[in-house]
Amino acid sequence: MLALLLITAAPNIDACAAAVHGEIATATAACDATGVTIDLLDPHVMSGACQDAFNAGRSAGRFGPKLPDVARNGLIRDFDAKLALCRNPAPKKDVPIVKTTNLWD
Repeated sequence: MLALLLITAAPNIDACAAAVHGEIATATAACDATGVTIDLLDPHVMSGACQDAFNAGRSAGRFGPKLPDVARNGLIRDFDAKLALCRNPAPKKDVPIVKTTNLWD
């Protein structure tokens, strides 16, 4: 019995950033992250911030070549902001424990 495992290549955020800042028309294919799932409990899979960055890069590649420079620069700025959150996620804050008094105390 032969088992085949098909491994899909994970999208590369660096290739996506190079496409957005280089030849923006190729960003649609380079930033394609469809089919990648987000698991909140597994830290080794793609985070939601990286998914947002891929989506911003993909929309920049889709609409950027048809827009004037001012609008295209806005799409690239939006992608850069989301890329920064993907590469350096905000640290998780601990939830403070509030001392309460129960009625039966």
